[in-house]
Formats: sequence, C-alpha cells, structure tokens
Amino acid sequence: MNRLKPINTFVPVLLIVVFGFAIGASAAEVRSGLSERETYVGLPVTMQVKISDASDFDPPEPPRVEGLSIQPAGPPSRSTQISIANGRRSETSSTTYSFRVTPREVGTFQIPPFQIKADGRTHQTQSMTLVASKSETGDLLLVEIEGKQESIYVGQALELTLKIWVRPYRDQQRNVVLSEGDMWNLIAEETNWGPFSERIASLRDQNQRPGGKEVLRQDNNGDDRSYYLYEIDATIYPQRPGEIDGDDVQVVLRYPTALGKSRDPFGSLFGSDSLFGSSLLDDDFFGSPFGNRLSIQSVRPVVAQTAVEPIRVRPIPEKGRPVDYRGAVGRYQIATEAKPTKVAAGDPITLHIGIAGTGPMNRIQAPPIAQLPSLTSKFKVPDEPLAGFVDGPQKVFTTTIRAKEPGIDEIPAIPFSFFDPETEKFVTVHSEPIAIEVEQAETLSLDSIAKHNADSRQEMGPSEDPSG
Repeated sequence: MNRLKPINTFVPVLLIVVFGFAIGASAAEVRSGLSERETYVGLPVTMQVKISDASDFDPPEPPRVEGLSIQPAGPPSRSTQISIANGRRSETSSTTYSFRVTPREVGTFQIPPFQIKADGRTHQTQSMTLVASKSETGDLLLVEIEGKQESIYVGQALELTLKIWVRPYRDQQRNVVLSEGDMWNLIAEETNWGPFSERIASLRDQNQRPGGKEVLRQDNNGDDRSYYLYEIDATIYPQRPGEIDGDDVQVVLRYPTALGKSRDPFGSLFGSDSLFGSSLLDDDFFGSPFGNRLSIQSVRPVVAQTAVEPIRVRPIPEKGRPVDYRGAVGRYQIATEAKPTKVAAGDPITLHIGIAGTGPMNRIQAPPIAQLPSLTSKFKVPDEPLAGFVDGPQKVFTTTIRAKEPGIDEIPAIPFSFFDPETEKFVTVHSEPIAIEVEQAETLSLDSIAKHNADSRQEMGPSEDPSG
C-alpha cells in the first residue's frame, strides 16, 4: 500500500470530492464521494452525499461499517444555481449531507451504496473504498486520560485530566526548537476532544489555550526525553455502567518534517498576530519586515491512541430504591414556596420547588408530586411532568395546585430522594410544610340567582324591554 505523502503547507489544499454518479435516469440525481481515498487510523475524512434537482427526498442514513465510525458532520448545506444561456433560464438546486468517517483500525473498507428515495424513485450511489494505515507516531505524541477515582456510580461526578505529551521539533541545522505554543498550534482541527470539547471551546472563545510546560519523560526505549506537556481538566457524569474508555478522544497532530525560509512576510504559519501569541518562527534573519522568515515546509499527520486508567462505573443499586427516586446522584436539599397562602377553595396556588445539590443540576428531575397521596388527597395537582430551569446552584420547578375544600391549613412536605455515593445509600429529604388558609368559595345558589333577576325586572318597570 502506498504511504501518504507529507502535506506541503505552501500550496493551498482544496477539499476535492470525487462523486460517483447514481444509477437512475430521472431529473433528480444522487451522488456520493470521499475527500480522501487513503488516510490513517484515527484521522477522519469527509464523506458527502449530494442530492440535486429533487423536490422531495429522504435524508441519507449513514451505513454501519465494521472498523469505521461514521457520524454526521453538521447540518446539510443547500445551494441554488441560476444560469441564462441564449435567453433560456435554468435553475439547479442541491442539498449536500456531510459525514465524518474515522477509521478505528488498519484495513481496506468498503462503504456500501446509499439508497435514497427522491421524487418517487429509488436512487443508488456507487460503493466507496477507503484505505486506512497505521500512523507511525513513534514517541512523538502520547495521550493519556487520568481520573481521580478508580470506581464510581452511574451519574456520579468524575474528574478527568487529559494529558498530551508532544516531542518538540528540532531543526539541528538551524539550531531552532519550536516552542510549546508552536507545537500546540499544530494540533489539527480533525482532533476529537470528546468530554473535553466544552473546555477547549471555552478557551478558544477567550482567545486562550492550555499552557504547556517542558518536562522529562521516558521514550519508547526507556531514555529520558524532553516533552511539552499540556493538561486539560473536565468533569463528566457517566450515564451507563462499564469501563471508561478513550475511544471518543482522538488527538491529531501535524508534526513538522522540514523547516525552510520564506520571503513572504505572511508566509510563516505562526505570525506574531497568532491567536496564541508570538513564535520562534518569526525570526527575521535580515532585520527587514520583508526579510526571510522560517516557516514549516511540510508536515505529516500523527494520530495517538489514547490510554485510559482503569475506571469502573457501577450501576445504581436496585435494593432499597425509593419509589419516588428519579436518578439523582450526589447530595441534595429541597425547599418549597407557595403564593398566595390565603385563598378560597378551588383558587390557584403557585408552588415553587427548588432543589440544590452537588450533581449536574440540568439532569435533575422534579419529584413526582402527582403521585404523592399526602398532596393529591387535598389538592388538585397537574399530571404532566414538571419542566424546570437551572438558577445558579439550584433547579427550580413551578406548578399550580388548587385546594379541594375549605379548612386545609397546610401544603404538606414534599420528599426528594437521591443516591449518596459516599455512603452508598439512598436518602430522602423533605421540604418544610407551608401554612395556608383556605376559605369557603363564594357561590350563588339557584334561588339567589332567581331572586336577583326578579329584582332587576321590577327596577326597570313594566314598559321597559330588558333586551334594550
């Protein structure tokens, strides 16, 4: 198998997708293609399905291919092209669906044809072949995920640290060593950060990046070598039992293979106006703003396998589980508030339920108040689940209840159950009861209504028409 050639960074690289024409002779047309026919394990390529001149069609479903991960790459793009030739106007419209195809192992993969129904006919594309080889990373890039706990429960907070070791690139001839900022900038956009994506996005929004520090680490031969170490923290809440793995973290580094001089003042890949600051590659050998600068002549993609420390996620026990338990893990408190507290029977009472605790508040569900006999025996309670909103360290749920009869003097305590992973036990906490006053509702009997109508007619007199 031919090896991939280094990417020349001086020549703009266009994403060229070679489409295979669909079988079918209708006005509608369906094509598919890959951005690359060869790649490395862990280095994704783009697969596109283009549907043209169809007024009605089904969106393509990504196929399942053993050894490949095929995921949608954003929403579909739509375009319309209008042309006029010899006074005749023609219009072409198309919708393109993109998918991210990532090989998980070495091999030659056959991606089956897409079958798409468009304008009442089934169109079939050609199959596609993708060859994946192993990226010879050596000891240039090492990636590990560390956790502070060896065993946790489903839904329990797990603090993780992503550690990335990168060997600094050294140009022995020019005696130049790329800085930790330069090496970080070579991490490719194809990198999949998994649970660390939110942290990376937050840093980018603030024009920041993880700081690297130079450390010593043993290489594959057991010799101490200099590395740049980058650390990224994240907190996750596993939702299923099993072992934590690093399959959703894939770091792709475009490692330099050669440096060279460029007379283009903007030729350096790492100019002084870089998002992450200045670079050693900004050196001007001749003291002129248009003098030679160092720039990266070529790179090769390096993809590291992510090593993960063994962390076991245990299921929530079934034994002793309260009937009102709704999946909360951690430690929580509950409080309630009602307005107004002086009402007539049947009048609406707004009930606020606030829950605060140590877990992810956006995952907290409201207590099932419609299933509490202590509440439903005296109040009319909505059956539908309560939607809440996160307000700082708590989540607030709001509903409306109505007293069924006069004389009710309190809204009972509302229970909330959770699983405490520290004690490995279920705990139920209660809100404080709320004192209220419920009076008799004002009602008019039929006799009172008849007497009121008779009095009204007497006031109008015999010659007046009540209808006006």
